[in-house]
Amino acid sequence: MTLAAPRKRKLFFALWPDEATRQRLVDATRDISAGGKRMPAANLHMTLVFVGYVDETTQRCMEAAAQLIDMPSFVIQLDRIDSFGQKILWAGSSKPPEALFTLQAQLDTCLADACGYQPEVRRYRPHVTLERKLKQPLQAELDAPVIWKADRFALVESITSPELGAPPRYEPLRFWSLSPHG
Repeated sequence: MTLAAPRKRKLFFALWPDEATRQRLVDATRDISAGGKRMPAANLHMTLVFVGYVDETTQRCMEAAAQLIDMPSFVIQLDRIDSFGQKILWAGSSKPPEALFTLQAQLDTCLADACGYQPEVRRYRPHVTLERKLKQPLQAELDAPVIWKADRFALVESITSPELGAPPRYEPLRFWSLSPHG
């Protein structure tokens, strides 16, 4: 008799917009396309730390580490559209707030110290993915910036669809609040 391997989940930490912010982003970018596959509106987020596949013990460790984050909320102004070559079309900020980088770095450090997570070596580039598999790169400015009050972050599971070519579904598992005095 063989024992089943423990289930691993594909996880990441992200800023997760409220429904009003998500809708403003959808409305502001509706007519912008680089000919790629559009991300479902329910999947829009800003990744802070991509963790990858982890078991339940590591997930619990990471949840406990995230609990140590104590930061004020902050505002992000999404005012530009850009692409990573022909891979990803994204919305971002021409002037990302320093608090965003601080939150990402604190999360990296807490996960590394408590759970043995190996942080990415490449520079953090905050963005909200709008499309994948582009026909051409694109750069633009949004006519009206989307103001996002970042007051929470989430641990999110990426669930692969059994349908060929279907996008994954992102399911927030747990939220942590950023303090309102930001």
